[in-house]
Amino acid sequence: MGSPQLPEALKALLETVGLPEASFSWRTDPWLSFPWSVQVGSWGLLYGEVDAPEIEWVRALCQLRLSHPPIPVAYPQDPQTASAEVLTYAWSLNRILHGIHLDRSLAQLGYDTNDSKRLTQEQLMAQSERIPDYIKALLLLELLYRGIEVSWQKELQAACGEDEMRAAHQLNLACIRPEDPDRTLLQVHHFGLKISGSDEPTLRTGVQIQLSDGRQV
Repeated sequence: MGSPQLPEALKALLETVGLPEASFSWRTDPWLSFPWSVQVGSWGLLYGEVDAPEIEWVRALCQLRLSHPPIPVAYPQDPQTASAEVLTYAWSLNRILHGIHLDRSLAQLGYDTNDSKRLTQEQLMAQSERIPDYIKALLLLELLYRGIEVSWQKELQAACGEDEMRAAHQLNLACIRPEDPDRTLLQVHHFGLKISGSDEPTLRTGVQIQLSDGRQV
């Protein structure tokens, strides 16, 4: 675990965030199927571009610092052999549920959470054509749950599609229960599979959920 080739920007932040280097596996190549400046798997996988904004590094390290349990998490059955579809889907599920926790952590460390939300929005809009529609809907749901202005929502809908934004709003109403994170994650996973099209069989067998008490479903 860890690597002597960590970018200097990341090394400088490990102590600030309070995360040992041995807590994650550093990747020198991206693992998502589309560009994203910092890519973090809650199962201990991290990749980032050298010039990624500091707030993105901090957010990733804070996500790796989250404890599972008590915070539920989606993860690939086998991270070493999982397909890009499985890794991406688990990544997007976790971004939804963990987003609120990470915004709180960023604020406690003195960062503006709107800067983080805006970076997520900009990357989603820039890569919209390369991101599968169901993943776009889940990333839109993440931003809705974290809380964004109506004007931002209109920008996202124009870039990502009316159907995807409609799906995100429907998921927000049907699935998000802040007081019940287990139910939230299970419901988002349930509906995420339904909208994943031909990827559903792969995702259904390749992704596992660990609940807040440690049970796996």
